[in-house]
Amino acid sequence: MKVKWVKHTLAWVCVVLATTLSAQEAQTISDTEMALGYYKPLAEQGGAYAQLTIGEIYMEGAGVDRDLVLAYAWFSVAVRQGVDEVEELMKHVFKQLSEAEQVQARKTAELYIKNFSAPQ
Repeated sequence: MKVKWVKHTLAWVCVVLATTLSAQEAQTISDTEMALGYYKPLAEQGGAYAQLTIGEIYMEGAGVDRDLVLAYAWFSVAVRQGVDEVEELMKHVFKQLSEAEQVQARKTAELYIKNFSAPQ
């Protein structure tokens, strides 16, 4: 459990450092774009804590359109890969979806689990 917490904390430290560096360099790219640019490839390669982070970005609508379907899908992959601490959050997100969105979220989650889970 401590290892998972440390990994998640390190992921957020990377976001903070990247944000600080971008502000110092006066880049035009947004913090969220930078975070997505960093974490999305990791998530697509099976990085469970990157998947959790991407889910959080979509859940919060932090610099992107809020998309609870995508948040649920990314959380589902992370949970499937052993990031148990996000399971309650995933359930909370699911309850906020309409019936049609729940169907779409399940389909998207199945696809993401198939395509973005780390090889066993």
